[in-house]
Amino acid sequence: MNTFWSLYKDQQATVRVESEITDWFRIGKGVRQGCLISPLSFNCYSEQVMRESVDKFTWIGVTMSGRTINNLRYADDIVLIATSQEALQRLVNKLSTVSRE
Repeated sequence: MNTFWSLYKDQQATVRVESEITDWFRIGKGVRQGCLISPLSFNCYSEQVMRESVDKFTWIGVTMSGRTINNLRYADDIVLIATSQEALQRLVNKLSTVSRE
């Protein structure tokens, strides 16, 4: 894994918003745009984060056919489902904490 990351350590990028362009900055982590491993690594990461966070809150969400659903995942989108603002905030907080870890 260290060999893989070392191949891309000297990448630089800039961000354009409408007609404004930021200064160039070094990319510390990640893969090149279009790299075949990018969607795989994203899916593995996001799946693990969801399993360690909101999937454990089996009492939060809506019940359908006897199963409680508190999130939907499709490609790079996540939908959190709760029946109250407090429950939704709890899901968001846990997801944020696990993601940062």
